[in-house]
Amino acid sequence: VAHDIRSPLSFLKKMRQTLSFDSFHHKKLFENAVNSIESIAEDVLTLHKQKNSLSPFCVADSLEKVCSLKKVEFSKNKRVSLRIDIDDNVKKRMVLGRAADFERILSNLLNNSYEATEENGGIKVKLSSEGKTVVLEVRDNGKGISQSILSRLGKEELSFGKYDGNGIALSSAKKTIDSWHGKLRMFSALEAGTTVKVILPQFTS
Repeated sequence: VAHDIRSPLSFLKKMRQTLSFDSFHHKKLFENAVNSIESIAEDVLTLHKQKNSLSPFCVADSLEKVCSLKKVEFSKNKRVSLRIDIDDNVKKRMVLGRAADFERILSNLLNNSYEATEENGGIKVKLSSEGKTVVLEVRDNGKGISQSILSRLGKEELSFGKYDGNGIALSSAKKTIDSWHGKLRMFSALEAGTTVKVILPQFTS
């Protein structure tokens, strides 16, 4: 579609140099319309490239990679335990996405859990399966999030876990997971901790 738009768009861009307009305002409107069409075409092409760049990856491998680094990082400051639980039947399961993006999302989820958890608290990461999906859970026993804030997360550029405004924007993580046809859900209560669940469809060749 983007390529089909580019041909008549190129013609319009050439024609605007020779067309006569009733006023400068009309000329500006025409140029803005052409620029908007060009921007839309570029957005469509970018989304198409991103979709085509997805590839299968093993969630368990990415999880173990991130968690092994986080265990070292977390041990340097306050004592917060990080436990990993990977079901045997999910260790080799693949999902379609981008491993680097998944690892970045998981890393940020763990960072937020760590910041929200007091000394001697705990974080648990569980990987399991539900039907034809792979399910990641990141659970902490930290300070939690009020229901008023929780209801806005994923809809606005708000941070969670950390309250200094530096936490990952849940909306950004949710958009990535949504683009992989997955789901991101969050459950929390003040002084009771937070659980983030990521559900991704299993890849089958």
